Amino acid sequence: MREYNKARHECLEGLDVPKRQQRGRALTKEIAFGPDVELTMVRSGDVLTIYPTRPSIQALIEILEALPKPDQVETRDDDELPKRTGL
Repeated sequence: MREYNKARHECLEGLDVPKRQQRGRALTKEIAFGPDVELTMVRSGDVLTIYPTRPSIQALIEILEALPKPDQVETRDDDELPKRTGL
């Protein structure tokens, strides 16, 4: 199994595609990705799977740490909920 992780405009470079099939290398618009989406391509036999690359755990942590922090912690209401019959 070979795995490819390249930008969309390069994503099909390096595949062992016969010359006669290289003309139609563009993806149809129904399955196309955005112009700046990094893709992961996995080839297993005759099957080629293409999906957007997931960010690393470290990148996700950095994104979460960059989010604004709340000024204070919200406290819960002390209202008691009535008992519901039949549950």
